[in-house]
Amino acid sequence: MNASNTNPQLPSAENGTDDQSLFRKKPPIPFHPILFAVFPILLLYSRNFSQIELREVIGPLVYSVLGTVIVWCVTWLLTKQNLKGAGEASLVIVLFFFYGHLQNLLPVSLHWMSGAICLFALVLVTIPIIRTRRTLYDFNRVLNFFAFVLILPSLWSIGLSTFHKPESVASNGSSDSGNSVIKTVSHRSVAKISKLEAEKLPDIYYIILDAYGRSDRLAEYYHLDNRPFLKALKQRGFYIADRSGANYDQTPLCIASALNYNYLDKLIDAHITPNDGNEKARQLLDDNKVINYLSKKGYKYIHIGSGVGATRVDTADVELNVSGESALFEDEAMGLTPLESAPSTATPKYDEHRDKLIGAFNELDKVAKILGPKFVFAHVLAPHPPFVLGANGESVYPHGPLNLSDGSWLLESLSREDYIKGYSNQLKYVNIRVIKALDQIKKLSRHTPIIIVQGDHGSRMNLDWANIKNTDLREPFSILNAYNVPGKILKDLYNTITPINSFRVILHDLFGANLPLLPDKSYYSTAYNPFDYIDVTSQVRSTQKPLPATK
Repeated sequence: MNASNTNPQLPSAENGTDDQSLFRKKPPIPFHPILFAVFPILLLYSRNFSQIELREVIGPLVYSVLGTVIVWCVTWLLTKQNLKGAGEASLVIVLFFFYGHLQNLLPVSLHWMSGAICLFALVLVTIPIIRTRRTLYDFNRVLNFFAFVLILPSLWSIGLSTFHKPESVASNGSSDSGNSVIKTVSHRSVAKISKLEAEKLPDIYYIILDAYGRSDRLAEYYHLDNRPFLKALKQRGFYIADRSGANYDQTPLCIASALNYNYLDKLIDAHITPNDGNEKARQLLDDNKVINYLSKKGYKYIHIGSGVGATRVDTADVELNVSGESALFEDEAMGLTPLESAPSTATPKYDEHRDKLIGAFNELDKVAKILGPKFVFAHVLAPHPPFVLGANGESVYPHGPLNLSDGSWLLESLSREDYIKGYSNQLKYVNIRVIKALDQIKKLSRHTPIIIVQGDHGSRMNLDWANIKNTDLREPFSILNAYNVPGKILKDLYNTITPINSFRVILHDLFGANLPLLPDKSYYSTAYNPFDYIDVTSQVRSTQKPLPATK
C-alpha cells in the first residue's frame, strides 16, 4: 500500500503542493494587497503636506481598500486558492496605480499604449501564477515584506502626527513663541464703535496672488514683460517694492508669517511633525494677530477663499467663495490610475477649479459694498498651476487630472515650454482681473482703502521640492509686492520690504502699534520637512540683477 493510501490527508503535488515542507511551514497571512492599495495614497499625501489636510486623505484610502477587497474576492474565486488570489490581487493593484506614472513616462502621442502595456504585464505574470503547483508560501512572504518596507516611511510620518499630538489650549491672539502648542479657534468679537469712529477707519485689503513672481524674474524665466501691469498699478497710486522677496517658499508658511508679522521659528516649534506643523500654520493664518488686533478697533474679518484646505479660514465674520472645497487630493490620487482617462472626470474638475478662481475675483469686485470697517483677506490660487485660464480668460484644459503640483513635480509631466506658456497666459488674465477689482474697490469705497497686492512666494518653475542644490533660489523668493496706502504709511515703505514687515508698518503708522521692523530674511525648506528652515537671504540677494525701466 503506498503513502497516499495509508495517509489520505497528506497533500500531494496534484493538490498544489511541492513537498513535505508544508509540515514545517505555516501558511503566511497575505496582507500585501491592502498595503499595496494604501501605499500610493500615503506617498502622494507625503508629497503634498503643505497643501493637503489629513482628513482629505481618508476618502481615497477607503475607496482604495474597498476596491482592493473586491478585486481580491474576484481573484480568489477565479484561482480557488487564497495565496494565488492574493498574489494576483496585488499585481492588479500595482498595475492599476502604476498606470499614471507610465503615462508620464511616455510621450503624449504614445499614451494610448499605457493600457496595453499594463494589460500585457498582467497577462504575462498571471499565467505562471495560475499554472504553478507550488504553495506560493515564500512568494507571499516576500510580497508581505516588500509591501511593508514600501509603506513604512509613510506610516512612520503619519504615526508621529497621529499619536504625538501636543495638548491644545485656547488662543487669545497674544504673543507666543517657541512651543508646539496647537491652538483652538479663538472666540473673537468685534469691538463696538460709534458711527463717527467707523467712518474714520479705512478698509484694509490683503490680496494674495499665489506664485506671482517679481517683474525682473518674470522677464528672465518666462520672457514676460510685466511692466505695463506695474505701470497700471502705479497710475492707481500703488507703491511697488521692486526688490521684495518672500520670507518662505511655501504658501501656508508665507501667509501665516505675514498675518502674524513674525517668523515661524518664533511661532511653531522646530521639532513639530509636518502634519501638526501644517495645521498649526493654518490656524495661525486663520486666527491671526492682524485680525485679532484690528477686531479690537472695530474691524470685521472678511475672507475670500481659494478652495484649498491648507488656507481654510474658520473664524471669519463673513466667508465668500468657500462653498465646498475642491477634492483636489482625490483628483491627484485618481490621476495615478486609468480612471483619470475617463472623459467624465477631468473636465468637470478643471471647470470647478476655474470657477473658484474667477469666483474669487468676482467677490473682490463687490466686497467693498459690505458696510463698516473691514479687513479683507483674499487668496487667489493663480497664476499658480494648474493652468486653466488663457490670457483673455478662455478655458484651458491641461492634460491629465487636476492637481496643485508645480516646480520639479510638475516638470515630471509638463515640458518647460508648456510651463512657461501656461504660467504666462494665466498671469496675464490675473492682471486683467486685478486691475478691474482694484477699480471696483476704489469706486465702491467711501474712503480710500489700504490695499496690499502680494505674491505669497514667487513663481516656482525652478524650485526643487526635495533639494536646495537643484533650486534656482532667485525665482521662488522674488515676489510682486504692491501697496496702496496713505502718505504717512508710504514714507516708511522701502523697495526690499518683505511680507513679514507689511503689517508691522501699517499697524504702527495707522494705529501706533509697538511693532518695530524685523530683518527681511528668506528661508528655504523642502516639501518633506517644511519646518526645517535654511536661511538663503544672502544667496537670494546676491544674485539680483539691475531692473529694467518701467515703460
